Amino acid sequence: MARRLWPGQSAIGRRIRLGGPTTAAPWMTVVGVAADIKRYSLTEIPRPEMIVPYTQRPYPTFTAMQLVVRSTLGPTELLPAVRRAVAEVDPGVPVSKVRTIEELVGETTAQARFATRFMAGFGAASLLLAMIGLYGVIAYGVHQRRQEFGVRRALGASQAGIVRLVVLEGWHLAVAGLVLGLLGALAAGRLLEHLLYQVSPLDPVTLVGTATLLGGAATLASVLPAARASRVEPRVALED
Repeated sequence: MARRLWPGQSAIGRRIRLGGPTTAAPWMTVVGVAADIKRYSLTEIPRPEMIVPYTQRPYPTFTAMQLVVRSTLGPTELLPAVRRAVAEVDPGVPVSKVRTIEELVGETTAQARFATRFMAGFGAASLLLAMIGLYGVIAYGVHQRRQEFGVRRALGASQAGIVRLVVLEGWHLAVAGLVLGLLGALAAGRLLEHLLYQVSPLDPVTLVGTATLLGGAATLASVLPAARASRVEPRVALED
């Protein structure tokens, strides 16, 4: 609100009045500027608002009050004490819509948590399918190249060398997929921007972390076929 009404200037000491030109509301002086508040959603755009002393009540529609109580007691034990304290001030004031901070935060973040869990499940399933697919491709290639590995063993290739060869070939496939995936993430990231909270769709930590995770998954998918290839006996080179 301060940035919108007094851009590039200090709001302290400025005066403001609610209503139209003929309103009877009093002029109020700005004595401080608070940080932006997101009331209903973590992804909402903060709206201009002001905080005024309740006892001044500068506008007729300000009839409700929100009371925040910090206590070590549970809600069941605390609520009767709050009702008694309010009744001592004004017996005619009702106490309603009592909720804990945990409940309020849970309601505010429910949609974001559901979207996060859904996307996490979808991502885990995609990662598993990618590992299975990569394993299948490499395992099939190892089976087709049994004679080649037999020849390599007969010519003195070590088991570790064959494992390294197969894993590197798996990495070639993985790197090609990672490059295409990163390009797709950069292109489609804006579509998911409204689901993110304080995280850019082009966040380098997220992209690098995801690439590292997928690289590790590709390595795991390559290890078993590579170990199988390293155990091929040299006599296989003589088979038809």
